[in-house]
Amino acid sequence: MGAFLRASVCLGTALLLTVLIVTGELRFYVNPRFLPFTAAGVLFLLLLGLVQLWNLRTPALHRTGVIGYLLLLTPLLLFILVRPGALDVSIAANKGVSYLSPEAMQKEQKPLTQKEAEQRKKGESPDKDPGENDEPLSETDPNEYYQRFLEEMKSAPVIDLKDEKYISRLSTIQLYHKKDLKNKRTRIRGFVYRSDDLPEGIVMVSRYTVTCCAADASVVGVFASFPGVEQLGEGIWIEVEGPLKSVRFQNSDMPLVKADGYKRIPAPADPYIYAGF
Repeated sequence: MGAFLRASVCLGTALLLTVLIVTGELRFYVNPRFLPFTAAGVLFLLLLGLVQLWNLRTPALHRTGVIGYLLLLTPLLLFILVRPGALDVSIAANKGVSYLSPEAMQKEQKPLTQKEAEQRKKGESPDKDPGENDEPLSETDPNEYYQRFLEEMKSAPVIDLKDEKYISRLSTIQLYHKKDLKNKRTRIRGFVYRSDDLPEGIVMVSRYTVTCCAADASVVGVFASFPGVEQLGEGIWIEVEGPLKSVRFQNSDMPLVKADGYKRIPAPADPYIYAGF
């Protein structure tokens, strides 16, 4: 009995993962960059399942409880009863929203001084306040990575915040919206999200970003204002386009697309933004 249950768990889980891979629904659960590891796990589970089938030929060495195996079979039952789907806006409040201000980003990217680098190398905590004579290790702009995105955006007639390199492009907008990209026409897509602390007449055109799996998903996006924004329901997917402005929020100047209107669009087949893509 024990070998049969173990074989059922291994082969059933392998079948579940195979279906998710073939149908493309695995992306609802984990970052696609983990697909090779998932495929390797399927092969390993198949091997273990075959071993347990072979063990059916021999008597059990000891009595095995059934309850533990039922717990392992629960994901298989849930997969049969509940079809996978993407996170919706109702989860956003629990997942949390990433309001990363330009000031925080600039501080995070500040180059290390020589003293701080030596402390980090020794495993010590850097001092909170660097000395007056401490100089950065390099004169390189700490935002050098974003410069190529900035130049691309400045030369384009319209900034189109597409899925590709979404986080890097969003960070560039957050860093340079007050000066280099001020009044630049910007096009964004996402679902409507509101929270109690948002300014009146403003929504966030949002996306879920996934680093590892759906469990660590968080909401990111760009603020937008347009006529009729108050009547627009949460979770509706829209596209807006307009000049890039600023709005004061939580003691920081955040980017805002001030549009003349909006266009409803269907939700994409893959609504997530994945870190590393």
